[in-house]
Amino acid sequence: MSIRTLIFMAVLASSPVLQAKPLDERQVAADARWLLHVDLDALRESGASAFLVTQWLQARPIQNHLDGIREAIGLDVTKDLHGITLYGEKLVPDRGAVVARASLDPSRVMAFLARQSDYEKQEIGGHEVLSWVERRGGEKHTVFGAMLGPEGMVFSRDVDDLAAALAVLDGKAASLADSESPLKGPAPVGAVVLVRACGLSEAKLPLKSPILRLSEMLSLAAGEEVDGAAFVEVRLTAASEKHVAEFHDVAVGLVALARLMRDNDEDVLRLLDAVAIRTEDRTVVARWSGQWIDVIKAVGNEHFRKHTMN
Repeated sequence: MSIRTLIFMAVLASSPVLQAKPLDERQVAADARWLLHVDLDALRESGASAFLVTQWLQARPIQNHLDGIREAIGLDVTKDLHGITLYGEKLVPDRGAVVARASLDPSRVMAFLARQSDYEKQEIGGHEVLSWVERRGGEKHTVFGAMLGPEGMVFSRDVDDLAAALAVLDGKAASLADSESPLKGPAPVGAVVLVRACGLSEAKLPLKSPILRLSEMLSLAAGEEVDGAAFVEVRLTAASEKHVAEFHDVAVGLVALARLMRDNDEDVLRLLDAVAIRTEDRTVVARWSGQWIDVIKAVGNEHFRKHTMN
């Protein structure tokens, strides 16, 4: 099992309630078209989110993954993994870079990687770049990575993307902080996870959704408000003002359709009642506010319903 896979298993296991500090835009390329930022340090300081994640991490499958990470590279994800930023300059699979900030023992990580299949080293931009082969679904693919001292690593499945990411981190290439990109800007107060993508109307997306084809930018943030209540906020910016009204109607219609489909499920209806939809210039904003436990309860009931139907 590779270090990249191990770290991602741990991150994805707890990602629904990760709290995001302000994004360090100096770590992201100026021409990025999408980004995902989460921060585990802030999670450890939060209230309800930290409790829920603690309960989640106690599940045996998750514990097995965490044990595997400790044995492989000595990293305790619950203490030593501080944050992670993913971004890419193209809206296509398997491209982009991952900047993982963690307290690492470089010598132990290097020793682990040296045991991986087809391990190699090369120098790019003054950095020692490592590569190794992973297998997924019966197919092989190469992963490239570079140590950021004892503070973390940067990964990519494309060597050019890795080189570009290192240039940004070294201050040799423009970052998001230096740009006028629509990806810039603060997240909503209390955000726990931040996802943004721009240029959707021009991208060759695998989805045939007319909404996405007519959109310029999509943003999603989730987290905790000052009073401890949870929230999820989705912002969709239309490429043209003439489609804003239709976007608003679609959002309202989706909520209404969900109510019809779950008319007898009080837990789901309670969640839908807390959804507010508004328009800001060319952007339609849908925001839900409530309690994480209500979301978990509704999801659990849905899982039980599907299980009994099958």
